[in-house]
Amino acid sequence: MVAQDARVAVSCTPAVREAPPDVNKCKDKFWVLMLKLSAETASSLAEADAEAQRKILADLWGSDAAKEAMEEAASETTGLLESAKAEAASKM
Repeated sequence: MVAQDARVAVSCTPAVREAPPDVNKCKDKFWVLMLKLSAETASSLAEADAEAQRKILADLWGSDAAKEAMEEAASETTGLLESAKAEAASKM
């Protein structure tokens, strides 16, 4: 069953400069990628049926804006992990 309207709450902690020491042990890692929607896209999503919403969202995730946001997030994550590894190595 697909709900006509759904809300998802995501709690974000303040940005951190270094990854927590137990990050590699965590099984629940995921990224939250936020993209600004145009008014037209938001309206289309609100009015579309489930199949049309899937198509709109698939197109959105395949867009250049989404690709750029994912590359930026991956770069930031890589930087955090490298910093954490370097810090751990310096403590040994």
